[in-house]
Amino acid sequence: LKSYENDCENFTRRGHSYVVGVADPTNEIPEGYIFVSGLGVGPSWRTKLWITRSPCTEVDNARLLPRVSVRPRSMSKSNWQFLTSLHFGVVIFGAPKNDAKPLPPTIAEGDLDGDLYLVCFDEEILQSIQKRGPSTTDENKFIVHKDNLVGQKVTKTFDDGLMCSGKVIRFMGEEYLVDFGGGRGEQYLTKDEVVNGRFFVDRILSHRRTRKNVEVEVEWKTPDGSNTSKTWQIVDKQFKEEASGALADYAINHDLLSEP
Repeated sequence: LKSYENDCENFTRRGHSYVVGVADPTNEIPEGYIFVSGLGVGPSWRTKLWITRSPCTEVDNARLLPRVSVRPRSMSKSNWQFLTSLHFGVVIFGAPKNDAKPLPPTIAEGDLDGDLYLVCFDEEILQSIQKRGPSTTDENKFIVHKDNLVGQKVTKTFDDGLMCSGKVIRFMGEEYLVDFGGGRGEQYLTKDEVVNGRFFVDRILSHRRTRKNVEVEVEWKTPDGSNTSKTWQIVDKQFKEEASGALADYAINHDLLSEP
């Protein structure tokens, strides 16, 4: 922080600014997300931003929120063009659904009647915040959509013909946010795209015991059988529910039912 402060004073670096908080005029920004006008866009450009409002006196007064940096599948191209054409200076909050709590009141009891919000988009500062791990500033404290596809591996064939593997990291209520890593970054997929590209447990190959867990070597396949993958998987409650049939077959074939 001291280095960042010195750089700002010397005008060699400035990764924060005050912006005006406004409601979403498109009504298509996903719930729990923000969009900052005039900031860079793209799958690898600052997927989360630190935001607060003066006076910031408590830890809960600041939030680390996900930002829309690529066009959501549910957003029209015209609305995306409108948002990306705006000059720098406003933070747009996604509208809550199903009587959920709006984001502004969770940020130092803010609102949208002209309040100024301090946004930090400096990459080094953001990385430092995220390395500290989950805290009261984490967005998952306020907005969580539960779905059994979250955490699953999926594949997607992109327009250039390249097939990439990714992981479902969040359910947005209508779409899924999938992290493909590398140059592909985060992409929004429909449920059909996730289901059709999801890896399913095909069979259990072997098992091993660690100090804390029982792990199994899993062969995964996509529904059409065009792609396979092998990984070691901890046998937790979620995996038991997902692969109950394959686990039972493996246990019977290897006479493990009587093991403690």
